Amino acid sequence: ACRVAVPTNTSDELDRLIDLAHARLLGRNNPIDRVSPIDRNSDEHLPPPRALFFDLDDTLADFTSARHAALRTVAEQIAAAVPGVSAQEIVAERRARGAALAQAADLEPRRRQVWADVLRAVGAEGRFEPAELTALHDRLTQKRLALFPDAAPT
Repeated sequence: ACRVAVPTNTSDELDRLIDLAHARLLGRNNPIDRVSPIDRNSDEHLPPPRALFFDLDDTLADFTSARHAALRTVAEQIAAAVPGVSAQEIVAERRARGAALAQAADLEPRRRQVWADVLRAVGAEGRFEPAELTALHDRLTQKRLALFPDAAPT
């Protein structure tokens, strides 16, 4: 985990981070799509966040396990629709093709391309949309994300 000091002259950046946090809480990937917490006409009103934390290295939340479990679930869904392909093969293919993603400059398009390559490799091209698989993988990861026991709030 890391601590971030936010100088007072970076209020625009802090506002952007808060917007992103609100978007994620609402299950949206794009902060532009968010509903403002001060929009009184919205039924998705959220109170302002009390805190933001950034866990970049699996210190507080078990991101790696959540991501792997989500990948297995997505792979099982693909395998159920593609005769002769196992979820294990799909997981192996996705991991092999996605190994260099951390170094990609433009991550989102690259993630969709990796899923397109996986679908092609397992004979499932055209059966699933890579963008939908990317979004599903993210949603499932978020659902499975949990704090490590020793990081639980006291």
